[in-house]
Amino acid sequence: MRFLIFGGAGYLGSHLVDLLDFTENEIVVFDNRSGNISTSFSSNVKFVFGDITNPASVKELDQFGKFDGVFHLAALKSVEQSFLRKDAYALVNETGTVNIAKYCKDKGIRNIVFSSSAAVYGALDSPTLISEDDLTKPINPYGLNKLNAENVLRELSTSSSINVMTLRLFNLVGAAKPEYNDLRGENVLPVIARKLMGGELFKVFGNSYPTTDGTCVRDYINVLDVAMAHVMAMNFLIHNKFTGSSHTLNVCSGTGFSILELITLVNKVNKNHLSWVFGNERLGDPASVIGDNSRAKETLGWIPKIKMETSITESLSLGGTFE
Repeated sequence: MRFLIFGGAGYLGSHLVDLLDFTENEIVVFDNRSGNISTSFSSNVKFVFGDITNPASVKELDQFGKFDGVFHLAALKSVEQSFLRKDAYALVNETGTVNIAKYCKDKGIRNIVFSSSAAVYGALDSPTLISEDDLTKPINPYGLNKLNAENVLRELSTSSSINVMTLRLFNLVGAAKPEYNDLRGENVLPVIARKLMGGELFKVFGNSYPTTDGTCVRDYINVLDVAMAHVMAMNFLIHNKFTGSSHTLNVCSGTGFSILELITLVNKVNKNHLSWVFGNERLGDPASVIGDNSRAKETLGWIPKIKMETSITESLSLGGTFE
């Protein structure tokens, strides 16, 4: 099989490339290296430096001919930064997706797996786990970007013979290799890692949310489990030989951890304990987001396997810094 991975040099992309590279696949990675991940590829992987916001840059992929499937992972992903850089986020996450959709349509590519986000659900507080059928009402520009990108690809599947699998990812944690850690990321564990490295206080944003301990609750899922879901999603599209189909699945653990519970686990697995202080709530942060992964299990046969303690250990294992 021949696969093209937009964003394949990033945090998730690096893990996905490794999984695909274990088999007899031809892989092309298209990335602008903005993810700050120390990725090096095997000789089986061709790398193209490019930007999805530039159609001429994407057109450089014409040299590789046709692909059996495309993975679209390329995105800007900080909720906080999406408020400060709305135009940049819309350009990459929405216009970039339009450019990828046009490329796939022009090249007759049949299968696309898209990395979306649980941010599309917004501040949905449900007494049950959040399912794919629940209301999508983003409360931050990043979530809106992702929802608009989903709609672009859904319309593409309707108007063409292209099959689209949208995976709504919850909070990615862990790293199969220390060099794949997203050290500059703004997700909670990279921030905690940096605070531990510097011996600084970690700020917990808010303690008056309607949760058991007043802090935000999130569904964390290991990045390698997420990468495997992408592989299985592409196999599902290819082997079922759909024509113009669209599917949406949550990729999550189905279990929530509050920030204080997360800190307790960090201090359990790490010799250098994290010191923390409460701060003000952040704009655009919902109280609780826990996903229902039953549809992904049923559709793909996918099961998340890596425990939270392992994910935390991986996230804090930065070349022995915390040993």
